[in-house]
Amino acid sequence: MAALQIQLLDGFALHGTGGPVVSISAPRQQELLAYLLLRSDVPQRREQIAFLLWPETTDSQARNNLRRELFRLRSQWPDVERWLEIEAQTLRWRADDALALDVADFESALGQADLAHRSADAEAEMAALQRALDSYRGPLCPASYAEWMLSERERLAQAHLRALERLTTLYESHRRYTDAIQTAQRLLRVDPLAENSYRQLMRLYAAVGDRPQALRIYHTCATTLRRELGVDPDFETVSLHQRLLNREKQTPAAESASQPRGQDALVGRQREWRQMLALWRQAAAGQSRLLLIAGEAGIGKSRLAAELYEWVSRQGMAAARTRAYAAEGALAYLPVVEWLRSESLRPTLARLQPLWLGEVCRLLPELLAENPHIPPPPPLTEGWQRRQMLEGLCRACTVDPQPRLLLLDDLQWCDEATLAWLRFFLRFAAGKPVLLLCTLRPQELSPGDPVTELLDGLRAEGQLTEIGLAPLDGQESVALAAQVIGHPLEADQVALLLAETGGNPLFVVETAKLGLTGKVRSGAHSTGDLLPPRIYAVIHAQIERVSVAARQIIGVAAAMGRSFRFHELAAASRLDEASLVDGLDELWRRGIFREAGRDGYDFSHDRIRDVVYAEISPIRRPHIHRAIAQALERVYPEERDEIVARLAAHWVAAGELAEAAACYRRAGEVALQRLAYREAASHFQEALAALDKLPQSRAVKEQILDLLLLENGSLRIIDGWISEKMSSHTAQAVALSQEVGAPRQQMFALTALRANYMMQGQQRMALACAQQMKQLTIDFPGDLSTLDSVSVELQMAGVLWRMGQLESTRNYFAGKEDEAWHPSSHWEIHPLWLMGYGEQARHRLAAIRQIGERLPSEWMISHTVALQVCYGMRTNEFVEGLVADLVTGAGQYEAVFWVATGALYQGWLWTQTGQVAAGVAQMAGAIRRFAETGAGVLTLFLDMLASGYGLAGRYADALATLEQALAHADAGGEHFWYAELLRHKGEILLVMGAKPAEAESLFRQALATAHSQSARTLELRAAVSLGRLWLGQGRGDAARSLVSPLYNCFTEGFDTADLTDAREFLDRLK
Repeated sequence: MAALQIQLLDGFALHGTGGPVVSISAPRQQELLAYLLLRSDVPQRREQIAFLLWPETTDSQARNNLRRELFRLRSQWPDVERWLEIEAQTLRWRADDALALDVADFESALGQADLAHRSADAEAEMAALQRALDSYRGPLCPASYAEWMLSERERLAQAHLRALERLTTLYESHRRYTDAIQTAQRLLRVDPLAENSYRQLMRLYAAVGDRPQALRIYHTCATTLRRELGVDPDFETVSLHQRLLNREKQTPAAESASQPRGQDALVGRQREWRQMLALWRQAAAGQSRLLLIAGEAGIGKSRLAAELYEWVSRQGMAAARTRAYAAEGALAYLPVVEWLRSESLRPTLARLQPLWLGEVCRLLPELLAENPHIPPPPPLTEGWQRRQMLEGLCRACTVDPQPRLLLLDDLQWCDEATLAWLRFFLRFAAGKPVLLLCTLRPQELSPGDPVTELLDGLRAEGQLTEIGLAPLDGQESVALAAQVIGHPLEADQVALLLAETGGNPLFVVETAKLGLTGKVRSGAHSTGDLLPPRIYAVIHAQIERVSVAARQIIGVAAAMGRSFRFHELAAASRLDEASLVDGLDELWRRGIFREAGRDGYDFSHDRIRDVVYAEISPIRRPHIHRAIAQALERVYPEERDEIVARLAAHWVAAGELAEAAACYRRAGEVALQRLAYREAASHFQEALAALDKLPQSRAVKEQILDLLLLENGSLRIIDGWISEKMSSHTAQAVALSQEVGAPRQQMFALTALRANYMMQGQQRMALACAQQMKQLTIDFPGDLSTLDSVSVELQMAGVLWRMGQLESTRNYFAGKEDEAWHPSSHWEIHPLWLMGYGEQARHRLAAIRQIGERLPSEWMISHTVALQVCYGMRTNEFVEGLVADLVTGAGQYEAVFWVATGALYQGWLWTQTGQVAAGVAQMAGAIRRFAETGAGVLTLFLDMLASGYGLAGRYADALATLEQALAHADAGGEHFWYAELLRHKGEILLVMGAKPAEAESLFRQALATAHSQSARTLELRAAVSLGRLWLGQGRGDAARSLVSPLYNCFTEGFDTADLTDAREFLDRLK
C-alpha cells in the first residue's frame, strides 16, 4: 500500500497507511495541491499559480495570497515538504513511488485499455476499463469552481463517459449481458439525457429476454426527455420501442426450450462475434452486404450464425432463417420461399403493390387465395418477366424499412437460381438495412462452382465480408464440454477430450455427451472417408443409446436427406402418433434433432445424419425411400410440383427408375417455367440418366428423345450451342428422331444441329441440315405447319448469309415483312447493310433492343447480330446500350457462351473510348474462352481483335489474327466477311511497309469477292482503300473512275461511315 494516498475525485482527502494524514479543508489549499498534483511532470511558476487561484486580484496581492497559503499549509502539515518541492520561483509535487493518486490511477488504466485495444486483447481491455471505472468515484474536486478546475473536471468526466460506453459495448459484444446492463445503468446515472444509452440498455434487456424491463427503459427515456428538454425520443428510439412492443411474447419455458441442453450459451468466438455485431450495425444503418461464416463441418458456423439470429430477434427486428441441403431435389428459389413464409416477413407482404405481390404469388401461390383481387401471374416465357419476378422477390424482402437479417445455412448446397437471385438482391438492396448471413463449407466446393462465382463477384464489388472459423483452443474446448455435462472436468477427462476432438465444437459436444468416462469404442461400422473413425464412433455411440422407436424414426429422417415435418415423418414411418411423439421428444432431448422453421425438425448436425444413413443396410434403404416417396405423394397432392424433384431423388434411391425419370422431367419443366435454366438442364439430365438404365424399348427411346429436345433449350442458354454435352446430346437427338421421332421432332433436332454447325463455323454442314429440314416440309406437309416452313426458310437465310450468299438471303426474306416477329428475322439486318441498304439497317437497329422481351436465347442472338452490324457500320450509336444488355443478361442467366460474347464486345467498346490496351486484352481473353467451349470463332470476331491490335500498334499480331480468320473462313465456308478480311490484311501490310503491289492484290481480291456477293458496302470500302493507294501513286483519275460509280449506286444511308468516307475521298479527288 502507498505511503500517501490522495483522493481528488468526489472530494479531497489525504490518507496514509495508518489513516488520514491531515485534514485540508481550505478551498484554496485544496486547489493548490490539486493543481500541482495534476501537473507534477514539470515545475510550476509561482506567478502562474497565483494568477489561476486569485484571478480577481492584482499580481502582487495574488503572490502574497500564495505565500500565505503555503505558510498555513506548512503549519497544518509539517511533513508537506517531503512531497512538495518549494523554491523561490517555482513549486512542484515530487515524483515518488510511495504516492497513489486516484486521478493518475484512472488515467493509467485508460492508457492500459488503449494499449490492449491496439493489440486486440479484448479481455485485457475490459479489465483495464473496469479498473478505470473503479478509480473514478465522482467529479474532480466538486467543491471547487475555479475556471481551470472546471475545465479539468469536464475533461475527466468525458473520459469517464467514454470509458463507460466502451466497456458497455465490449461487454455486449462478448455477450456478458449482465455486466453490460450494470455498466449501462451507471452510464445513465451519470448522463440521464443520453438517448443512445437508453437504446443500448433496451437492446441489452431484450438480449436477455427481459422484454418488460426493456419497455420500461423506454418509458423512463421518454419521461426524462420530455421533463428535462421538452422533446420526444427520436425516430430510432421510437422504432426500437415499437419493435419490442410488437414482438410476440415468449414465455420463459418456450425460450429455454429453444435450444437443446449444451447449446444454451456460446463458448469462444469473441473476436468473430464482435465483428458480426459491428457488421450488423452497419447493415442496419443501410450498408447492406453478405456476411459469410466459413469453416469445416462441425466447426460451429451454424451455432454462431444462430447466435446473431437470436440476438437480432430479441431486439424485435425482423430475422428469417433457412438452409440448403445436399440431398437432390431442391426447388429453385426454395430458400427465398422459406424466408418469405417466415413469421417475420410473411405479414409485411400485404404492403406490396399489387404488381409485385402478383410476382411473389409465383412462389407463394397461397397468396392468391388471400388476395382474390390479384390476378394469377402469367407463365414465365420471356426474359423481362424473369427480371420482373426477381425484382418482386427483392421488394418482398425489403418492403418493411426496418432492419432485417436473412440467414441461409449451408450456402454450398444452394440451388443456382437462388444464387443468381442473391447477386441480384444485393445490388437491388444497396442502401437498404439488410444483412445476408450465410454459412459455407469451402471444402464442398469444386472449381467453377456457382457459389465460387457468386462470392468472387461479391468480393470484386466490395459486398462480401468473410469470417473463417478455426477450432476452439484447449481452454474453450474444456469450457464447452463442462457446459454440456454440467460440471468441471477432471484432469484425465481434459486430456481425453483434447486428444479426441481437436477443438471441433461438434466433436467436443458429442464426446462430452458420452460422459468422458473412457475412450469411445472404435468398433462401429466405418463410412470410409465420410468421418474420422473416432468421431464416427462418438456419434455412433450416442445413437446406440436411443430407444427402438426413436431409432426407426431417425432412419427414415436420415433417408429424407433434409429437414422434415411431423406429418411427413408420420406418413413415411407409419408409427402411431403416440410412438412418434415420444420418439421425437426423446431425440430432441438428446440433442439429435432440433427444431427447424415453424413446424419442422432436422438433425442437429449433418454429420449425425451421415452416420445414421450409413448404418441403414443396403437392403432396407430402397424400401425406406419408396415409403418416403409414397408418403410425400399422399401428403402433398396439391403441391406436387414443389416437391417433385425430391420425389425423383427418392424414386431413384428406391430403384424405381421409370417413376424417377417422370418426376425429374416434371421438375425440369417446373424449373423452365421459372426460367431457372441450369436447374432445368440438371433435372433433364437426371431423367436421361434414369432412362439410360432401363431396357431400351421404343417407348423408352421416345421418352429419351423428348427429354433431349426439352433439354436443348436450357443447354443453349447456359452453354450456347457448342459445349461437348450440347453437341453429343444433339447428335443423339438427331439419330433418335430418325429412328422413333415424328417429323416435328426431327425438325427440332435438325434445328439444334444446324445451330451447332453454324456456331462452330461449319456453314456448309449447317446448310446441309437446313436443306434436310426443307425436305421434311415437302415430305410431311400434313405434319408440319406453315410456321414450320417459314422457320426453315429463315434458318436457311441465316446460313446463306454466313456463307456470303446475300442475294439468296434476301430472296428468303422477301415477302416476309409481316413476319418480322419471327425470332430469326434479326438476321436480315446484316445482309441489308452489306447490300447497301444502310438506312433500313439503322432503322432495324434502333428497334433491336425490343427483342429483349422474347426468350433469353433469342434476344442474346439478336443483340449479338446487332453488335456485328454496328461494328461493320463503324457506328457507336447503339453500342453502349446493346453491350450493357448483353453483359447483364448473359450474367443473369449464367449463359457461358454469351458471357464471352458480351466480354468481346465490351472490349471492343473500350478500344473505341480510348482504353485500347484493356480492350485488346478483354477481346483476346473472350476469344480464348470461345475456344475453351468448343466454338468456332466468328471471322468477324477475329477481325475485331485484329482492329484492336492495329489500334495498339501490334501489327504483327493483327496480321496473324487476320490470317487465322481467313483460314477459318476457307475451312468452314463462312465467307460473309471474307472481303473485309482481305481488305484489312492489305491495310495492315501497308502499315508494316510491305510492297504496294502486295496490298493492291489483296484490295482487288476484296473488290471481286464483295462484288460476287452483292456486298456493295464492302465493295465500296475496298474500292476506297485501293483508290487511296492509287492516289498516293499519282493515279487520281483511276481512283475516281473506280470509286465514283460504286458510290453513285447507293440510294440511302449517305450519312453512314462508309458513304461519308467515300464522299470525302471523292471530294479530295476534285
